[in-house]
Amino acid sequence: MKLNRYTFGQVEALFNILGGEGVVDGILAHTLKVVVKVIALPPFTQKLTVNYDRSIEDLVAAGDYDSTNRDVTDNNFPSSESSEKEVEFGMFHYGECISSEKAIANMEEAGFRPATMKELLSYGEKNPEEQREYLIIALGSHGSHALLKGDPSVGCLFIGSTNGRRVSLRYFEDGFGVSPRFLGVRI
Repeated sequence: MKLNRYTFGQVEALFNILGGEGVVDGILAHTLKVVVKVIALPPFTQKLTVNYDRSIEDLVAAGDYDSTNRDVTDNNFPSSESSEKEVEFGMFHYGECISSEKAIANMEEAGFRPATMKELLSYGEKNPEEQREYLIIALGSHGSHALLKGDPSVGCLFIGSTNGRRVSLRYFEDGFGVSPRFLGVRI
């Protein structure tokens, strides 16, 4: 790895984050071991209005998706929210294989909760091209009503094999690879 792409200030900041020169000397001399816990904070947030009175079928139609899993319905994803509210969305990316529970815990630590199905579809309607870049998962959309082969499932937006935008479902219990983003809503 070459360090010429980092400025002196960036290297100095990393030294300070690690604990200064003494700690870095210890790491390099193998007298100190580094334990790193990375908490992914959302790289950006976006405020959008979500109308919780709209049906999931209406949100899917308004999002103009190329295909939708037939189980993405109001019956399978009931909502207790009502009225229109401004929410602040955050997109979380962890860069490692992560479980649903760990992703939710990390979101909560950052002051967010996982997005619901209606929030995911509202976000997708207003940001239609974003799912072409990466899989977007709404971990707050799981529950006993939304089942895939008997297991809880969650809503996701992604690009299909023919470059079309899709609304689909993934198992809640899946370990997610390094590429997906998790949509959160500020608590």
